[in-house]
Amino acid sequence: MLAGKVNRQIAGGLWPARPLLVQGLKVALILALFLMPIVSAVGDTTPPSVVSFEFEPKVVDVSRADQNITFTVQLKDDLGGIDAGQELRFFSPSGKQQINIFFYDSFLVSGDMLNGTYVNNMTFSEYSESGKWHLYWLEMHDRAGNHLALNETAMKNLGFPTMLEVKS
Repeated sequence: MLAGKVNRQIAGGLWPARPLLVQGLKVALILALFLMPIVSAVGDTTPPSVVSFEFEPKVVDVSRADQNITFTVQLKDDLGGIDAGQELRFFSPSGKQQINIFFYDSFLVSGDMLNGTYVNNMTFSEYSESGKWHLYWLEMHDRAGNHLALNETAMKNLGFPTMLEVKS
């Protein structure tokens, strides 16, 4: 049996084995065909978190033209980093209309994938349903596959805005 130390921060995965020295003789173990699995000592099981969330303006009048709202979110992750395609969703008062805002890597304006700020604009079309639109969720993933979805109540409890008003 082969034994040895593995650096605690080594990346998990399959690593090719190397020839070994045994009692002064070089034993050319033909391990080129075999791979030695390494289990990472540090696993990422923590989902990303929201550091900050804001949007402006909070009221738009779409009676004469389309209007934009700018959404800004700062996300943080411990190890794997934020994955592409974070989603934010709002529903209209009747629930018949919705808007989806995505935050991809290209929307990163400061920081990095471990702690970064993302900005995206959403256009409300002329004659969108008027009234108070409510946040349905902010859904996040990291590169390790951890997932977190925060609904309106959870976002309110964190002190973030969850309602915007559309006038038409």
